[in-house]
Amino acid sequence: MGLVVPVRSATYDLATEFGLSGDGDVVEIGWGDSTFYTMNAGFDLILGANALFGGSHSSVLHVQLRHRDTANDVPVMINDADLEGIVRTLRQTAQRSADGRPRVIGNGYGGASSTFVMAHGDYSILNTCNQWTSDVLLATGRSMPLWCPLPQSVLWNIEVTPSSDAMLQP
Repeated sequence: MGLVVPVRSATYDLATEFGLSGDGDVVEIGWGDSTFYTMNAGFDLILGANALFGGSHSSVLHVQLRHRDTANDVPVMINDADLEGIVRTLRQTAQRSADGRPRVIGNGYGGASSTFVMAHGDYSILNTCNQWTSDVLLATGRSMPLWCPLPQSVLWNIEVTPSSDAMLQP
């Protein structure tokens, strides 16, 4: 599960900050185990199990510029302060180099419109992408369960709205 937010506002420009190029009005952000998430080919059961039960002890953000997907994105009730909190948490999750720029490790699944960035936190069965998403939403003041291992555990605890600047990508 990931978060989807507008690519820019009056106070931020995520495309510029993360070096994304291309066309899009939103940025999808996912967090996961660095070895499993960045692999190039299909699903690997051994790497998946290693991520859940041992992990590489490093994590990454996948940040991708894209257009809204009204068929699959779930709009979340959010205000401007919540959106700023989500962007602040995203920035805090990204590891930074000495000059303050995100530690980009390469293009993501979308080529130049996406990137992998080294992130803070260790991925495990107790700390999955769903838990990361829940923690980001918790930082906006929402009530969330202590543990969200599945996308449904996040979705059941949010207020969905017909349209919003912020969305979830299950």
